[in-house]
Amino acid sequence: MWLRPPDGPPIAIGDQLEIIPDYHDTTTFRHDAFIGLRDGVVETVIPLLARGRLT
Repeated sequence: MWLRPPDGPPIAIGDQLEIIPDYHDTTTFRHDAFIGLRDGVVETVIPLLARGRLT
């Protein structure tokens, strides 16, 4: 994923982002969790309870 803000300063390390997938099938139904990294270390694991629910 590439993020390019249309206006204002570029996104910097440490900035908080809200990511809203426009096609959720590939981001939720096919994976068990989102993994949050900081400095290359796993900081959080967010389970995706919709795993395998695609009908």
